[in-house]
Amino acid sequence: MSITFVQNIYAAFGRGDLDALMAACQPDVAWCDFGRPADSPTFGARHGIDDVRDFFGLLAAEMEFESFAPREFHHTGNRVFVLGHSRLRARRTGVVIDTDWVHLFVLKDGKLAAFTEYADTAQFADAYRPVRADRATVEQRVLN
Repeated sequence: MSITFVQNIYAAFGRGDLDALMAACQPDVAWCDFGRPADSPTFGARHGIDDVRDFFGLLAAEMEFESFAPREFHHTGNRVFVLGHSRLRARRTGVVIDTDWVHLFVLKDGKLAAFTEYADTAQFADAYRPVRADRATVEQRVLN
């Protein structure tokens, strides 16, 4: 049941159904996209449904998903761990982020009480740094 609940959350995300996603959350849900907020606008801790809804708005504004693949689901007690992979592009810079990740869901009373994402934060930080001349040159050489 716990894994099915989390799979339903991913399904809501996949179809862009933010209302269904929010309905799956406790009112005081704790949400953390692990990393320093200075490295990516989506990083940091949020609390409550309004903050989580704002997170998804920011995510849509900042990132373009090329792929999103939850691959393995594991659960123990009230926790579900998901191993997956994403390929996305930072809209500001056009830099691609290609990362494996782990999502941790903590469930309470049939709803999502906490979520944490762990991914390759260095790639996100690189994607949001101003484009350096040497990086642009390398990217152009690869494209030509």
